[in-house]
Amino acid sequence: MTDRNGRQPDGAEKLVRDIRRATRRKFSAEEKIRIVLGETQQIAGIVDTLGSALERLSVVLAQERRQLEGLEVVGQQHLRRVAHDAAPTSRSM
Repeated sequence: MTDRNGRQPDGAEKLVRDIRRATRRKFSAEEKIRIVLGETQQIAGIVDTLGSALERLSVVLAQERRQLEGLEVVGQQHLRRVAHDAAPTSRSM
């Protein structure tokens, strides 16, 4: 039999493959389901953790955005004052 690369395996490779095949763990259908459910629960826990972190991050970002909007308003007011103070006044002579 040829391997994936299309070459004939030598005796040592065939022996190793036969040993691996013979000693490979075999799981019943119930054990496979238990393994999958356990992995699914772990993934769900990770997703919950990431979801909580994303919620906290969105709250922080919303607070930062509100602060920046407030600074923008203050900056605009300051620029108007500076522009008003720097505007030439008309004096009658």
